[in-house]
Amino acid sequence: MKRSNFLLVGLLAMFNVGAWGQNADKYLLIGTYTTKTSEGIYVYKFNTETGDFSPVSIAKGVKNPSFLAISPDKRFVYSVAEVNGGAVNSYSFDKNTGALTFINTQSAGGNGPCHVATDKKGKWVMVGNYGGGSLSILPVQADGSLGVATQTIQHEGKSVNAARQEKAHVHSINVAPNNVDVFVPDLGMDKIMTYTLDTKAGRLTPGNPAFTAATPGAGPRHFTFHPNGKWAYVINELDATMTSFEYKKGKLTPVQTVTTLPSGYTGRMWCADIHVSPDGKFLYGSNRAQ
Repeated sequence: MKRSNFLLVGLLAMFNVGAWGQNADKYLLIGTYTTKTSEGIYVYKFNTETGDFSPVSIAKGVKNPSFLAISPDKRFVYSVAEVNGGAVNSYSFDKNTGALTFINTQSAGGNGPCHVATDKKGKWVMVGNYGGGSLSILPVQADGSLGVATQTIQHEGKSVNAARQEKAHVHSINVAPNNVDVFVPDLGMDKIMTYTLDTKAGRLTPGNPAFTAATPGAGPRHFTFHPNGKWAYVINELDATMTSFEYKKGKLTPVQTVTTLPSGYTGRMWCADIHVSPDGKFLYGSNRAQ
């Protein structure tokens, strides 16, 4: 968790400019921390062929919209408000103008929300609270607004790093391609918790198994699936590693763990995000330390 001066990106999200067709121009949405000079959620137009980008709009008036999620139909955007007494906000998005329009806000059910995700149908929004060590699920209304949470789950536990793992710290929420299995890395507990999503009731129940243990002190953070739907990956913030898994029937089976750092590195270990290339050939992990 880091609150920086300006434009510390919580999420870079891209989709096509305009409603139809293939286009090299994409909209690039950037979540930030607003504790100093940043003003909110920034929208840019980005050309994937030239690398050029230009500002389009800013959604102002929200504190620390550090992470964003886009609805499956690209009509709505959801942001956390990463503060004590955290919240989650909904916006409509106009793909013709690139403007975000605030719709409403709801309680995140815990302090310091740091991650937000939607289910594959866009009916439910799930928010993870790093400070509170909890996660909540909220219904999406027809107009994209959020209803009051149908459930908040509190994690309990800690691990070996007394400075960072003194209690539960939910760090991301990840819905599997089947829209049933939900994986929640908890940095404080050194566990990837597993839940089963009831898409009709908006409820999460413990999966089978209920969790996959990480190496003590690893600090699992962000998580992603391979395009083939058979493999999954987690980046571990505290020991700067990435672990691959075989994913099958709600279960993660560890396959390999590799470091993100070059040989001889002695600086801070402080990993952040993880992504698989669209063609499934490359896995990317970031490390914020130098």
